[in-house]
Amino acid sequence: MNWTFREVKSGDIIRIQLGPIYHYGIYVSDEEIIQFGPPPVTLKRNDADIEVCVTDIESFLCGKMLEVADYDRKEKRSARNPQEVVAIARSRIGEKGYNILHNNCEHFVNECVFGEKQCSIVDRFKEMWRTMPLVDVYVAEYPFTCKSDNIFPKTRSDEINSCTHPDVKQQKHYVWKLLEYGLERSLGIDIAKAGLKPAPTGGWQCDKCNISLSHSNKAVAVVISRAAVGVDIESCNRDFTLKLAEKILTEKELSHYNSLDSDSKDEFLLAAWTQKEALFKKGNEKVFSPGKIQVVDKFFYTTGISLDSGNFLLSVATDTPDKVRLFLPYGGQEYDL
Repeated sequence: MNWTFREVKSGDIIRIQLGPIYHYGIYVSDEEIIQFGPPPVTLKRNDADIEVCVTDIESFLCGKMLEVADYDRKEKRSARNPQEVVAIARSRIGEKGYNILHNNCEHFVNECVFGEKQCSIVDRFKEMWRTMPLVDVYVAEYPFTCKSDNIFPKTRSDEINSCTHPDVKQQKHYVWKLLEYGLERSLGIDIAKAGLKPAPTGGWQCDKCNISLSHSNKAVAVVISRAAVGVDIESCNRDFTLKLAEKILTEKELSHYNSLDSDSKDEFLLAAWTQKEALFKKGNEKVFSPGKIQVVDKFFYTTGISLDSGNFLLSVATDTPDKVRLFLPYGGQEYDL
């Protein structure tokens, strides 16, 4: 569809530009322009009050330039004839149900002409939204109340049921229920429609977004992102030794570790461990070799989480740590490191 300044005819789609947006209508005559709500610069209303109405051309234009739609070849084949367009538009006068995203003035004119709702600005908005950074992190202490105990898909349910260790079985169950909550909260996606399946390198992957899961003692963590991401949560009560430090730290990290006092060593080692786990998951590697993973100068979101069962350290490996949103849906609080 192209927009021109040609002479307008009955049944044409017309529009005017109002700042960054356009207002649309169906032209019948200079005395009859049918539109979903009058131009917003002349009258501001709540969505519930907006209805399909009639104004004259002067009121429609608001002093702006009139643009007329010229259809491409495909659009011409699907467009109704002008008389039918006018009849349909008139039949909808007084109709309400306006919604800026799903049922606006552009949706209205396209439905009158082509029989289906289309809106270019909403499509552009959705595309922009899909490319915006998203790193939503959910942390919860289990057990917590779920909508249901059912696990989807069946392959995940079978995986959980095959666990012989009761604690691990609980962890796998509740981290999946937290994922279910997060998908609905962040993306409005039902877990049954998320396209979840085992990843080739282990773990799970999603067709709709990138996910990462972690659990430690009574805490579970989930991250949902549009880009590669990894998460790890660990209890702050975990014991670390020099032998472990020598095994998991790179030479540069170990040099820094040896310069610290006793308390700072434990904090540094816990942070390094969670960051290495998170970075490993972000890279979808098969074998975890922490001594070969350098976390210095990498991007992380690392914070402490306080739950009833104790304190935990959370690390998220992401290229946009400033975009992380942390949610604690079932209690708990974040604290400064």
